[in-house]
Amino acid sequence: ADVSPREVEWLWPHRVPRGKLSVLAGDPGVGKTFLATAVAAAVSTGSALPGCAPQPPAHVLLVSFEDDVEDTLRPRAEALDADLERLHVLDGVRGEDGRVEPFGPRAVVALDAWLKGREQADRPVLLVIDPWSAFVGAGIDLYRENEVRGALEDLRALAARWHVAVLLIAHLRKSAAHSALARLSGSGALGALVRSVLFAGRDPDDESVCALAHIKYNLAGRQPTLGYCIDGAGFAWTGERPDLDGERLAGHDDADDRADRDAAVVWLTALLSRGAVKSSDVYRAADGAGLSKDQAKRAKRKLGVLASKDGMEGPWLWSLPKENTEENTEENTEENTEESTEESSEGSTEGSEGSGDTGVAPFAPFAPFALPSEAAQIGPCVQCTATTRRYGEGANPLCPSCREVT
Repeated sequence: ADVSPREVEWLWPHRVPRGKLSVLAGDPGVGKTFLATAVAAAVSTGSALPGCAPQPPAHVLLVSFEDDVEDTLRPRAEALDADLERLHVLDGVRGEDGRVEPFGPRAVVALDAWLKGREQADRPVLLVIDPWSAFVGAGIDLYRENEVRGALEDLRALAARWHVAVLLIAHLRKSAAHSALARLSGSGALGALVRSVLFAGRDPDDESVCALAHIKYNLAGRQPTLGYCIDGAGFAWTGERPDLDGERLAGHDDADDRADRDAAVVWLTALLSRGAVKSSDVYRAADGAGLSKDQAKRAKRKLGVLASKDGMEGPWLWSLPKENTEENTEENTEENTEESTEESSEGSTEGSEGSGDTGVAPFAPFAPFALPSEAAQIGPCVQCTATTRRYGEGANPLCPSCREVT
């Protein structure tokens, strides 16, 4: 009765809450760090992320254990038109001897003190840790739930105290799992502790297509899957992908789903075998065959169907690809143009979703810095004897799990 209700505030509406821990997970090579940098860049300039309006520009802290600032993080941030004066790379904690230790659980108290000393407008609203497993350190068994919760508890409290959105980058376990969420590396504690999980993966029907699915959503409903592209031109959002979800991106298709896709491919091959067909006629024929528009589009991508216009004002035509022709190499451009034009005229939400033209922010060097240190007291929980960390005098002698129970 003494607790007043408070609405959840969002960094990225309904995907990344402020004051909470969230996860961005995916296999190697799907661009997790690029995705996180794209979010950070948008926050730094106040640019709109997919599905939300522009926000006031804000500061971001980046902790990277795998990528170098000079040859990876900064070039990507510049390509995304980030405001580099608002992006800060946190190196770690500087000890009394001047040496910098990597940022980890024992550094959270130092970060807390640093945040306390800054004006509200200068405090970061986003902290990205890439990857979370390096943050907790080698001394923590990622498969022991109590240890994982203990290592993240101070970070969770810091996020709530200073209203910072914490985005933890996570790898996936190599072994099979019953769900996309269960593929997060380590014990199930990470997936249980965070409030939102975003899952990056590749379309099983087209490995060149990447997408970001929403697979855990404690504080809001599940948000649409978003396509994205990383190529020589950089990073770009490519619009909603209602045909993809976390389970498909994780490779958890069941036999019925695969059979439906195979049937759609066979059907479209037969339809186009006699020559080009107007796209509108393809969709009508698909409906008559009991197939959805999305199933027809997936079959189109699977077959590499070519899309071309019959004159400037003519309809879009679909045709089977011809081997070793220049036209075949232009398929992706034609398909994107065709679908964007069609969806725009039909009022669909599946059109191209750009990141917006925000102009080029003035370039300034990243500001790597280290925090002053404070030694942690490490000892057994007085109730369950699990190893726990305590900072400062009067610290709670219970581990995070026992605190929740009591």
